[in-house]
Amino acid sequence: MPLNMLHKIDNLAGNRVAPERCFPEHFFSAITKHSGAITGDEAMIKPGEKYGRLTVLEEAGRTNSGRLKFKCLCDCGNEKIAESSNIERGTTSSCGCYRTEFFTKHGMVDTPEWHTWCAMRDRCQNENNAKYPRYGGRGITVCDRWLESFNNFFDDMGEKPGGEYSIERTNNDGDYKPENCKWATPKEQSLNKSNNRNITFNGETHPVAEWERICGFKPKTINSRLNYGWTPERAITEPINKTNRWYSNELQEGTT
Repeated sequence: MPLNMLHKIDNLAGNRVAPERCFPEHFFSAITKHSGAITGDEAMIKPGEKYGRLTVLEEAGRTNSGRLKFKCLCDCGNEKIAESSNIERGTTSSCGCYRTEFFTKHGMVDTPEWHTWCAMRDRCQNENNAKYPRYGGRGITVCDRWLESFNNFFDDMGEKPGGEYSIERTNNDGDYKPENCKWATPKEQSLNKSNNRNITFNGETHPVAEWERICGFKPKTINSRLNYGWTPERAITEPINKTNRWYSNELQEGTT
């Protein structure tokens, strides 16, 4: 079920949805059920209440920093001692069995595709991620289907063709979703940067770096010519003067 739908159910049913994240305990948070509203107050956690797969049994002392701990019973039958703050946030929602089940289910944890999925979600959702301003901070999101599960992501994207490939959005202003993403090499991604300079000639539009492959001129040569007022056609077709790597005879004489 998409995360946004879980939040809608939360609002209707009075339940709390633990935030999904890609890191071990955070990612495996589940729907948390309780009898009343939860705040940061430890007293709000009471024996008999259920959080994810954990049912609170009794207080179990405090941590060295003074935080209250609780003994909980997991649905699988194991007991778990958890800090109150982790229970409230949903970062601890089972004894660890849910994580083990998930790992066993698809067997792809710690694969390149898994790390790509985690990194994609984190830079779009985690405001503390250094890349967040260029992704989530400017409205780039991950589609509900991919937020729902790694399996959906892998079904749509498949395996990386090679170690040098990474995920690319065809439309740099678009979201992470099946129709806008593909595996691409660093060179392919460099041709799809939002700050690329595109040139149209003979009905074809390509970034300067791609015209290098087509015409043989270095990007520096093409950009310098364009900066001096040359037309795109002239910038990518006129031979380089032997005495100067990018000037032509005409430019040296002061005409363009």
